[in-house]
Amino acid sequence: MEQATPRWWVSPPGPDESLRSCLARAATLYESEPGELWSQLHAGAQQPAGTVDDPSCPALQRLGLALGVPAPSLRPHRLPDSPALLAPQARMAICPACWAEDDAAGRPRGYRRSWSHVLRTICPVHHAPLILPRDRLNPDLASALGAQAALDDHDREILELIERFGTALEASLFEDTLWPADWQGSPHFAREWLTRVTFDPGDTRGPPLIANVSAPRALAGFIRGPRHYRELRGADGWEAFRHLVDPCERRAALWIVAWQAMPALPVSVSPGWIDMKGLF
Repeated sequence: MEQATPRWWVSPPGPDESLRSCLARAATLYESEPGELWSQLHAGAQQPAGTVDDPSCPALQRLGLALGVPAPSLRPHRLPDSPALLAPQARMAICPACWAEDDAAGRPRGYRRSWSHVLRTICPVHHAPLILPRDRLNPDLASALGAQAALDDHDREILELIERFGTALEASLFEDTLWPADWQGSPHFAREWLTRVTFDPGDTRGPPLIANVSAPRALAGFIRGPRHYRELRGADGWEAFRHLVDPCERRAALWIVAWQAMPALPVSVSPGWIDMKGLF
């Protein structure tokens, strides 16, 4: 016999908030783990629950009862897994301006679905780079907003180049949009290049190529690579790329590959000297 659905006394999902984010808020309130709370919600259920990001219809009904809202209102907040998205565990980068707006509106801070795209690193609402806060529970939003405000036109030109390339690559890989005719290579080669510059240590088994990007000073906190050797485990490099938590590393990779794929870019937006021998 199916148990009665508990009532969670938390706010329903905010603007574009993912269901996983809402579950995490409930788990924090009840001093529990999100997975444990999700299991308790579906204890004794006769049908599969699916995942919190993509629940089954019965699971969505129970989730609506727990949050005190109609189940159909939760459908837009689902986030089915896809190669175009970050792995669920890697969805941690946020837009400080969005969270500042949550604070001003008196609503809980929530993770937006639009932040989960693996090839996108800019908030579509504020057109500002996503960041990985050092302290996620108590991030310094004022400092983060100040760092973004300090970016000049040249800095933003580089960020917009990276975002434009990532958006076009996403559309070509996952939405069957044609690869720009004047670009080099193909979307599948570009995806392979992204994983190579991110994980390939070369002959020296040192840091990958993204460690060599040379960003302007104000962008140093937004574009960088690891300074140490990082082993690629498993056969699927794209899955490893989807697990990159830090958007700084994804920006570095996108910048290098964009420079190789997009012809006639001005030297002013070059990622610096990068030795591509053997990779491209």
